Amino acid sequence: MKKTMSILLATAFAATTGLTAFADTLPGEEGAYTTKQNPGATVEIPLNLEEDMDLDDLRIYNKLTSGKSAVESIELDRGENGEDSLILKLKSTYGVDTDEIEGEIQLKKRTSGSLVKSFEMDFDVNWDKAQLSEDAELTETVDNSTPVYEFHSSNKNVTFSFDGVDANFEVRLEDQDAVNMYFSTKADKEITQANEDADLSFLSFEGKPEFDFRGTLNYYVEDTDKDWYMYEIDSKGKLKTSAAKYDEDEGAFVLKTSTLGSYVVSDMKLKNADKAPADNGDKDDDKNESGKPENPNTGANDFVGAAVALGAVSLVAAGAVAAKKHSK
Repeated sequence: MKKTMSILLATAFAATTGLTAFADTLPGEEGAYTTKQNPGATVEIPLNLEEDMDLDDLRIYNKLTSGKSAVESIELDRGENGEDSLILKLKSTYGVDTDEIEGEIQLKKRTSGSLVKSFEMDFDVNWDKAQLSEDAELTETVDNSTPVYEFHSSNKNVTFSFDGVDANFEVRLEDQDAVNMYFSTKADKEITQANEDADLSFLSFEGKPEFDFRGTLNYYVEDTDKDWYMYEIDSKGKLKTSAAKYDEDEGAFVLKTSTLGSYVVSDMKLKNADKAPADNGDKDDDKNESGKPENPNTGANDFVGAAVALGAVSLVAAGAVAAKKHSK
């Protein structure tokens, strides 16, 4: 759980996203671009312009009829292949759905408006799906190559482990919707700079996968002889003390949650951390691991509720009697 290891892992996972895809064929001249891509990828299509034509002479016209929301930017620039290229940067998203990119991207002369090239697009943007057995008990290792999981009705429990990370997540399944388990160990720059002396380990689930039942995240520490602290990073990037409990026998932080978020484990207390425990993402904090509301055997809460209700009825009746006497 060293800083150097976190950086190496972050670099490795960064290499799995944001990859540049070079066109095998040139749309508009040899057919449409049809290569499926992951969200966050960059597509480069060589322009093969005439020698007397410069990129500054051209204007882009986005004529896509489908999938515009999945495209972050379209520009003309020198690509990684060293050639003048049309470059599509796809948005980094971590859902389970497919975006279909269809339509044309046209290049026209700035001066005359005449068409120079037209590139036809017809490709899908999505994360690959894992192939699951129909067994009741599943044991899956997430490596980000196939982060989307669609469960069978026969699947009742799953234990996820994460490639290169000493952590796992166990959760009950019952008609569970698909989830994207893509994760990252990339260090948060602001947190590391503010806590330079801390030994930090990061684990973030980019798609915030949500489950119908509260599961158990086990996040193991490297050296059980040291004191460790676990924090969560909210959607605004703020640190919050985690509700996780440290299990000395297991040497791990144990967190009950139905939604996986972003976590930091440190060998010292971190600066600017909110002392209030982070929200564990549960839809209903009164649910237990089985997803059922808690009902203490004492029935004390029901008794108190009934007493309050009876007291309210008595006050209404007393008020009515007083009003009647006053009117006489």
